[in-house]
Amino acid sequence: MKIDYLQKLDIFEQLDYFTSYLENRKNYPPDEQKLLDQYFEGL
Repeated sequence: MKIDYLQKLDIFEQLDYFTSYLENRKNYPPDEQKLLDQYFEGL
């Protein structure tokens, strides 16, 4: 799961992933979008 992976990254790597995620959000399945949105809202 991507959330486990994200938790192991430092804050700058997480922000880099978040930026990339926002640029490519439409390519993620809806259930994964929801999980990632919730994760990033908590940062």
